[in-house]
Amino acid sequence: MKKKQVQASGFKALSESAVVKVEDSSGEQVVGLWIKAVLCVGLAGFIGYKAEVNWIVDMNDLEFNPMTYLVLGMGGYGLVATVQALWFGAKRRRFGKSVMQLSGDGVARLGREVSGVVRTAKPLTGAGVVKVTLRCLDTHQFRDIGAEGQGDYHAFAVWEETAEVSVVGVDTVGKGIAFRFQMPEKVAEEAKRQEPPSPYFKGSFALMIPGMKKRIWTHGVQPVVRKWQLEMKTETTEGGFRVVFEVPVEQR
Repeated sequence: MKKKQVQASGFKALSESAVVKVEDSSGEQVVGLWIKAVLCVGLAGFIGYKAEVNWIVDMNDLEFNPMTYLVLGMGGYGLVATVQALWFGAKRRRFGKSVMQLSGDGVARLGREVSGVVRTAKPLTGAGVVKVTLRCLDTHQFRDIGAEGQGDYHAFAVWEETAEVSVVGVDTVGKGIAFRFQMPEKVAEEAKRQEPPSPYFKGSFALMIPGMKKRIWTHGVQPVVRKWQLEMKTETTEGGFRVVFEVPVEQR
């Protein structure tokens, strides 16, 4: 009689093909920066050619063209994006592509524990402690008072928690860097349905001071986009290491 094989329950029972893996978003960041650089530099060159900019920056000069500042600004922004793309690209080549693997079915749920590992492509030589942060980002749309149009979109951290994990003697390539967090029951404020004739106030207010963390206060307003991110960063002998992963979270 053939013996029936019984699989163990839990995370170890998942086959390699069934395990959900998420790659770090550094590759997308590099591509986005290159696109931004090409668009800005290209548009600056196009405007400069069509407007016949004479590169006179003295506003008191009779031949001064106001478009000069626009072209210079866009060109400068494009050059900054180019430098960032080169820097992040070199950093990605130095450390390689990291992969996150969540326990269970690969989906986090509010009110429950989420755990997993992050495996790096290369050893984190010289690293002592890795700072791991799980955060929830809400993207809200803001319009100027009395103005029409789409407005601007800004993302704000509405919940986050940080833990430190020692990687001394840990095989970050094979075993990986383990993490574990307790997900909150809820984050931010859920929008309520308006029930006439009892109207209620709803809106959002953002405070963005340079050099300080962005803060947002909302009442009855749902975010345009809500996403969860897992960030890992540490210092190694080869420089700063930082990866960010999009965490799949089951929405209620």
